This record gives sequence, structure tokens and C-alpha cells, in this order.
Amino acid sequence: MNALYLGHYREDTDLGSSSRRFIHGLIKKDINLAVRPLYHFRNNTFRLTDQDILKVENAEYNNYDCVFQHTIPVNFCYNKSLGKNIGILDIQTINTQYGSIIDYINLMDKVYLRSSYGIKHLKKYAKNTSIDIIPEPFDSIDNTYVKNDDEYRFYAKGNTDNHYNLFKVIVAFLSEFSNETIPQLILYMNDDESKITNMLNKAYKKLNIKAHTSEKIVVVNNKFDEQEEENIIRNAHCAINIDKADSSAIFTIKNLLYKNIIITQKESASCYYVNDNNAILAESYPTNVEDMANAYDNSIYSIYEKWYDTDINSLKSCMRNAYCLSENEIKSKQCHIDTNLFSYNKFCETIP
Repeated sequence: MNALYLGHYREDTDLGSSSRRFIHGLIKKDINLAVRPLYHFRNNTFRLTDQDILKVENAEYNNYDCVFQHTIPVNFCYNKSLGKNIGILDIQTINTQYGSIIDYINLMDKVYLRSSYGIKHLKKYAKNTSIDIIPEPFDSIDNTYVKNDDEYRFYAKGNTDNHYNLFKVIVAFLSEFSNETIPQLILYMNDDESKITNMLNKAYKKLNIKAHTSEKIVVVNNKFDEQEEENIIRNAHCAINIDKADSSAIFTIKNLLYKNIIITQKESASCYYVNDNNAILAESYPTNVEDMANAYDNSIYSIYEKWYDTDINSLKSCMRNAYCLSENEIKSKQCHIDTNLFSYNKFCETIP
């Protein structure tokens, strides 16, 4: 089979990292593959040195049986001459029928999602397109690293944008643990220092807490780097993912690879990979989408769409629960983590 892959693999973004993993998965599939770059965040490009990707980037075939378009939906473009048109995308809301995203999806012959989040609505309204799930592939890792038992670190990632919900994480953490010494919250962020400071001060003011409590919160504010993030994950005990717009569960998967305890909301992309047996699930409720009207330079989200938000009291309870887990309870949850779900072998089995 000759396949053309179009994706953002030359961008130093989460979408770029995802694109590079998908390319490696297709290479392992042992097909005749050619790849070409797409650009959305041109200010985040970098020098690509991956020889395996460079090799397939230089490949070219006279005809193609299919084209993979791994991009945001507004970039989807049907091309009959390239065979079967396959889209790879994420859905960030639970009632996509109100936005224009369905129109873009219906351009494709087939669409792959990276989780089951939103799939029920897509199958109902995307009448012309076959829809399946393909978990993002990851290399297996050594997860036998022994953490420092004298400390306990919660970990969350994002920026000050509303959908990441980091303000809620901070408020829940401080209100639950501000009078205790050991638990620490690590925030891995990529944002303006002033915005981060304002968010922290807003949380302190809300809880009437003095600034010295900030010692319990450590902010690592850098351009996101996979190696740096891996080091943070290796030293964390519990990862918190309550991003309202999370549709791929990549943050959750990365932490599952290291057998970290996961806190996420009951209605989320992460729940394709976790449940009460291997994670701690917070109560959630539907709420209107905010701050996404101009996403990707095109209004693909409408004011009628919804996503799920986390109940803060439930989140506090989950954090306390995670902190108080015994060693045997932690091992029990770790035993129910199936890393084969996001292995390259599973990826190759899914791609026809």
C-alpha cells in the first residue's frame, strides 16, 4: 500500500510531537510511506534531525491508495486523486452538531479519534464518514524508577487559558493542603510570568492565604520540552488532568507509562484509558464552552456547545484520597494499567 501522510511533524508543539509518533507508527506498519509537513504554528518550527522521518519525507510515489491528514479539522481537504482520505483529529466538545466541525469531518472518507470522547455525537451527525478510535502510540519505558518517599508531589500541566483549569487545581490544592508540610504541587507551564503571578495571587486572595504558602507550589515555566516533562513525571506521584478541552489524553497516557496515580474527571478523553480501578475520578458537570470561539482562526465552536468541568469539592476529595493511598493500594491501581493500549503494536493492529 502507498500512503501519504500530511501532518505538523516539523512543529515544536504538542500536535507536532503527536505527528512524529504517528509517523513512527506508520513506519512500523511497513507500508510505502511518504510524508509532507503542514504548518499552523510557523513560529514554533524546529530543525528536524530524525533520520527515519527525513527518509520518508524524501520518498515519493506515482500514486497513493490513501492520504492521512493529521491536522485540525479546518485544514481538511478532500483529494480524490490521493485515494481514501483519512482524517486524524480530536474532538473537544460533547455536542459538535452546533459547530461547523461536522462539515469538515464529512469531507473525509474515514476519521480516527484518539479517544472515545465525543464519538457518540460524531457518529450521529457525521453521516458520510466512518469513525474509529486509534490510540496514540508510545515507546515502552523503564517505569521502575523509585521516587523519594519523603516527599509527595502532585503534577499538572498547561497555561493560564481557562480550559486548562489550573486555577481550579491551585485552589483545590491550597484549600486542602495549605496547613500541611509535605504535599507539593508542580505546575509545568508555558506562559507569561505576569499571567502566572496574577493567577497565583488570585488564588491566594480567594482563599485569604498569605504568599509564603507559594513554597508549596513550584512553577516550571519553560517552552515545553519532552525530556524536561519526562523528568517531572518521573518524580511526580500523582498527575492531575482536568483540562476541559482535553480530547487526546496525552498527558494522562504519559503519566500512565510511569505508573503514576491519575486524577481526572469522569467525563473526559482520559476515561478511554482509565477507570476507578487504575485512577481516581472526580465528579464533573457540563458547562458552556468558553474562550474557544476563535480557535484555529476559524469559529468552529459555537456558543451552544458544551464540555465538562470538574467539581472542585470532588477534586479536593480526590487529591486527599491520592495522598492517603497506602503502598498496597497504589500497587493495586498500577496493576490495572494496561500500557499495551497505547503501544506501537496496538497502533499497527488498528491501521488497516
